[in-house]
Amino acid sequence: MLDLVVAAFIIVLSATLALNRNSLPAYTGPVWLACVVAAGLGLPVALRRRWPRGALATVISFSVAAALLDITYLGMVPVGLVLYTVAAVAPYRWSWTGLIMALATAIGVYGYPRGPLVVALLLIIMLWSLGLLSRYRQRDEARLAEQREQRVVLGERLRIARDLHDIVAHSMSLIAVKAGVANHLADTHPDETRAALAVIETTSREALEDLRRMLGVLRATDGAEAVLRPLHGLGELSGLARLAETAGVTVELDIAELELPEGVQQAVYRIVQEALTNVVRHSGSGHCQVRLRGDDTEVVVEVTDPGGRRNPGEPGGGHGLIGMRERVAAYGGTLSTGRLPGGGFGVCARLPVGVAG
Repeated sequence: MLDLVVAAFIIVLSATLALNRNSLPAYTGPVWLACVVAAGLGLPVALRRRWPRGALATVISFSVAAALLDITYLGMVPVGLVLYTVAAVAPYRWSWTGLIMALATAIGVYGYPRGPLVVALLLIIMLWSLGLLSRYRQRDEARLAEQREQRVVLGERLRIARDLHDIVAHSMSLIAVKAGVANHLADTHPDETRAALAVIETTSREALEDLRRMLGVLRATDGAEAVLRPLHGLGELSGLARLAETAGVTVELDIAELELPEGVQQAVYRIVQEALTNVVRHSGSGHCQVRLRGDDTEVVVEVTDPGGRRNPGEPGGGHGLIGMRERVAAYGGTLSTGRLPGGGFGVCARLPVGVAG
């Protein structure tokens, strides 16, 4: 819209100067020719963003014609405006070529050095320089946008990597425990062996489904819309408890009714999953408690068991504790783990609600 207004202003001004017999230079030719030249000076300004190189060649030609016909010497103004766009969007060689053409045109129009020539040269160089600055600014903005996109993709892939670790670690732990049970009871207790195999089948199917969904996100191309929604929420914590119970660990759930963002629910689910996996692997008590409390500002997740397992934060504790810390840190929360005063081990995570890292 602005280009159209500027183009109309140039056309009207050029035609008015040409038809005003008291203006300098004094045009004495036909009216229609003055109108054509005025249109040739203004229309390229309106079309410069779509056809910058063609607009520059056109406006230079009409500016020369305007000077030769004594219509107006203001043709360098539309030349400078079109040159600005050429410098901002056209290839560098066209930008420099356009600058040379515009300077040569100004020298040819105004002749020997005098005030109008100096002003025209300064105008052309200034607008060309502003066009280059605009090009550099757009390039830097595009580069920053690309870097931001890369950081988002990297963060998403790190999240997926943590989820893959949780899925594999949790599922393989249950499968290993039940496989050991089936191996020891295969001859003496076939019913319990079949029950253990059923748990292995269910767990492996669920793990494979989660892995397919994760790999689908990883395979998504730029043109495809990947489903990046959290895979699990608070409503599936009872499913985690049932899976842990099939591995011989009784889970007591104490979960408050909370309205949490999906991302926070996903983090809570994975924290509980990893904590229960550690209980299955290392606890000797066969019992643990999962407690979830919160309000409008914070949610607190506690997983405790009275067993005598080692501290997973010590060397050799694996990637589970690291993954929990990363999830909590992503939301600006805190994680504390360690032995309880009365015996056993506890995990306590505090996550602010609605704060993304």
